[in-house]
Amino acid sequence: MYAIFFQAPVFVDDSPLFLRAPSIGMSLLFTTPAFLWLLRLPTTWRSWRWSALLALACLAIIPDVLFGTVGFEQYGYRRSLDVQPFLIVLLATVAASPTDLPERIVPMFRSSIVLSVLITLYFLVALRLFGFSP
Repeated sequence: MYAIFFQAPVFVDDSPLFLRAPSIGMSLLFTTPAFLWLLRLPTTWRSWRWSALLALACLAIIPDVLFGTVGFEQYGYRRSLDVQPFLIVLLATVAASPTDLPERIVPMFRSSIVLSVLITLYFLVALRLFGFSP
């Protein structure tokens, strides 16, 4: 559970890209902060379809949480690829229908998606140039 929700990147002093992915993986919520908005779906957007889609997406990760391990040498949580396609489609659906979002939340929601892409690009460059943290 720690690797899924709390594992942060590692600081490396002698590197121009000072944040590096630890070899056991990083938190899914750190690598893709836009997923935090999915936690609000059942309470903020009072539509049963969002709650049902989120519940279906969560079903895909139950076996991994109960029987999986954190693994090694990966960006993000090792088993997150089992559930990420569902979560990304759900995020894209919410983003495509901003009328379901309260108006004051739309800029923050879109900013979190941009931040998620920037974080992934940063670690893609860091991993390609320097590899995982020592």
